[in-house]
Amino acid sequence: MNKLGDSTQINWITSTITFIGVLIILLNVVPRIGSALIAIAILVTIISRRPCYADSRFYFFSLFFLHTLFQKDTGTKILRLQVIILYFGSGVNKLFDPDWQSGQYLENWIAHKIEFSIYIELASMLPSMALAKLLSWMVILMEILIALCLTTKSYFKLAIWIGILLHSISIVVVNHSFGSFVAGVLISYLAFLNWPSKIIISLPRSKTAELVVKYNPWIDPYHIIKMVINPAISNVELLLNDKKYSGFQALQYFLLYCPISYLLILGIVLFPEFGFGWLKGIVLIVVAFLMLPLVARKIDHLILSSENSKHCN
Repeated sequence: MNKLGDSTQINWITSTITFIGVLIILLNVVPRIGSALIAIAILVTIISRRPCYADSRFYFFSLFFLHTLFQKDTGTKILRLQVIILYFGSGVNKLFDPDWQSGQYLENWIAHKIEFSIYIELASMLPSMALAKLLSWMVILMEILIALCLTTKSYFKLAIWIGILLHSISIVVVNHSFGSFVAGVLISYLAFLNWPSKIIISLPRSKTAELVVKYNPWIDPYHIIKMVINPAISNVELLLNDKKYSGFQALQYFLLYCPISYLLILGIVLFPEFGFGWLKGIVLIVVAFLMLPLVARKIDHLILSSENSKHCN
């Protein structure tokens, strides 16, 4: 089927249905119904016009459809399985593809289609197809490794960091955000995170802190994070499952568990006017880097060292 009905009417109907579904999810009012509406809208868009089919759209359809099947006893297991299948299927498909084995696919894409100058210069210094073959096998192995790591809880974080690195580098190299696909993949990683049962942020008393506490329900509509004013402290403190953090570590965990953070990242990836694809990739890499606990500890150490140095002087 090439076309189903009038495209203008279909666009208006699917856009309206999607808006209603998103609103239902954001307001946390029977979110499974909201997911079902969005899944239906995406499916209608795909089958109504062949040019609208894309891996990114179908992946989003599968995520929203699977969310409608959510049960408390199984949790996010069905969503996790979808992500594992995505990476394993993609990696195995490339593994047995002659163009990926030889590096010809990436060579044609990076060198001839988008003419990435850095790649062309590096490739010219190496034997013919050597760089293309190296990158091809790196992608294949990384995708299969991500799938395998996602099957074991202790390797979830490793898989997520590898995935962020893989997709961020791909955005930088090809100068393109792959439509909504990368955003969908990054969002699906949330299914592998164990969300804490209690998050409390204590702020030192100030007019700014009072405004933040007042408008926190707008920033965090699901009430995941509780904010309070504590006149006895001089720095921001965060209580995460009875474990206390301060300084940049507190900010890091706030960004990690606050829904608005993911909406901002989604906006950066999808918003077409936000710079070039390579800029989006660099932003994602920086955000992922700042989320590493090791980085938070290092930044806190540098801040503390700087403060001690000022006191000594």
